[in-house]
Order: sequence, then C-alpha cells, then structure tokens
Amino acid sequence: MTVGRLTATPLGRVEFEKLVWVSPEGVLLADIPRGEFQVKPLDVITQHVGSRSVTHLKVEGAYLHLIFDENMQLTGFRPPDKAPEEKKKREPGLGIVGLKSERPFKCLVEFKGGTIEAEAPGNKKTSPRRHFTIGHADLRAEVDTRGKTQLNLTAGQFTGTVDAGAFYLTGNLDFAPEVPAYDLYMKLRECNFNSLDVGMKLDDLASVEGRLTGELPRPIFDGTLTFAELHIPALEFTEVTGECHYEAGRFTARQVGAKIFGGTVEAKGYFDLEEKAWGMELHGEGLKGGAAAHSNSLKCRVELNLTMAENKARKLRHLAGDFHSGPGSYRMVPFSGISGGQDHYL
Repeated sequence: MTVGRLTATPLGRVEFEKLVWVSPEGVLLADIPRGEFQVKPLDVITQHVGSRSVTHLKVEGAYLHLIFDENMQLTGFRPPDKAPEEKKKREPGLGIVGLKSERPFKCLVEFKGGTIEAEAPGNKKTSPRRHFTIGHADLRAEVDTRGKTQLNLTAGQFTGTVDAGAFYLTGNLDFAPEVPAYDLYMKLRECNFNSLDVGMKLDDLASVEGRLTGELPRPIFDGTLTFAELHIPALEFTEVTGECHYEAGRFTARQVGAKIFGGTVEAKGYFDLEEKAWGMELHGEGLKGGAAAHSNSLKCRVELNLTMAENKARKLRHLAGDFHSGPGSYRMVPFSGISGGQDHYL
C-alpha cells in the first residue's frame, strides 16, 4: 500500500491522498484519490489503535475491488504467506482480516462518486461465478461486523454478470448468525438480460425489484419483473409484468401477463446461469388472427399455446406450439375455425 500524502490531528482525524493498495498477486484492491477517517482520541492517546478505533471513514471518487471466496468471505485482504490453520468453528459475526488475526469492525462508511468491483467464484451447489462493477456509486454503510450492517447504495451503472442502467439497494446484512444473512430491498432499472449470456436474445430493457434474502453465499431474490415492450422472433409484447425468483443460479418468472395482437397472454419462464439455458411457456387468448398473420383479410380470434427452450451448453433447441380459432372469415369467406401446431427439436 502506498499513500501520496497523509496528515493527522491530535484528536484523531486523519486525511490522506493518492492511496493505492495492490495485492501481493498484483491485483488492484483500492485506488483512492482522497479520503479521511476518524480514530477514537483515547485510543490515539493510549496508543492502542485497532480495528475498533476507526469510527468514521469517508472517501470520494475511489475505486474499490472486493474479492470473495465461494462462502462470500473476503479473500483480497488475507496475507498469502500465512500457513493454513486447522478449520475452526466460525464465531458469530464477520472478521476483518488483519496481519495476525480477524478483528471486529464498527464504523460509519461514506463512499461517494466512486466505483465498486466485486467478484466471487461461486459453486454449483449455491450459485455460479459472480462479477459486478458498480459505477457512479454512492454508499452509506453503518458497518457492524458483529451485528447488523445497515446499507444504502445508489449507482448509475451496474455491469458484469448482469447489466443495468441504474442500481438501488437498501437494508441490512446480519453478521450475528454463524452464516451471515441478507435482508435487503434491491432495484435494477434498464436491466439487460442479454448480459446473462444464456442464448436468448432480448434487446428490450426491464425493471426488476424486490427482496434479497438468504444466507450470504446463497442469495435468494423474490420480486417483480416489468418490460414496457418485449420483442422475441415474430412476437411483440407490451405491458409485460410478472413475479420473479432467483436462487442457486436459476432465475424464474411466473404469473407473467402481457398484451399482444389485441389479446392477452399468461406466461412463465426461466434463465439458468450455470447451464446457459432458458425456457418459456405461454398461453394466449383473444388474439386477433389478422394481426398475428399480418393480414387484414383474416377476421377471427385465436387461442395460442407456445413452448420455447434452448440449452446453449448442450446445443439443444425446442420449439412447440398449437393454435385454434373460433368462427371467422378470410377475404369474406366464412369458416367455423382454423387450427394448427408444430413440435420441433433443432
């Protein structure tokens, strides 16, 4: 770690500039143009400064890189030359790893106008690898690594495992249990599902919001999903809204309603980040046959069932569906109904 300039007062206020922190492996962990922190004056006087001594940390325009292991424990701050110890039962709370051991930490953190990058390898039992970069971030955190840490984060850009134009997060992380847990409200605006790289091409942007719960290495999300418009081959939906759920690398949507061809549809579907797969089932009623066939000569209402699925890793595609109509006419010629269907593996 290097610091360009460092000043301190007898009352424990410390200001710094051009702080750069690089891991022994050469990974940039922090680049902070300027910041300040407050140390308890009594600890300064008694010369007993530790992790509990810092009560307030404020940085502006900084870059912070957080590296976690598969259990969402920070690894970027661990000394690489320390021999592995026999695994012990974890004490309640989260430890901030110092040069010799883990220490509790309780501090108000203000992070303004900066960038936060976070990554975790994941595993097949909990969730796939995660990698995010949060830009234009404003974070206020009342950190307590032996209790509940209160978070309030807003950001103008969110990229990585999933991309979004804006990001909002508020709530707490509870570090008191043996396995810390989420209790957060999260919202993503202008969410780009193409970034999931599961094979389904969606150019339309969505809003996703809801509650993030579950244990730290096993996040669970339940909320709502909305598209103003949604275009997939030959189908153009409007006013799309439904419930969504994320767990163990699988994002599912259910009870999704939308409008199309003058009628309505109900649908459900999924994205599997580990398998690189997606699937969708929908049922439509009251669809205008002429609008669906792009012909003003066709007059009838249609009921539609459609199933689509793709597994990118296994190179499999499935397309199946059927439709039938009520009475109608084509070029003034009446008919009692029309129907059809298909079932293809590609």
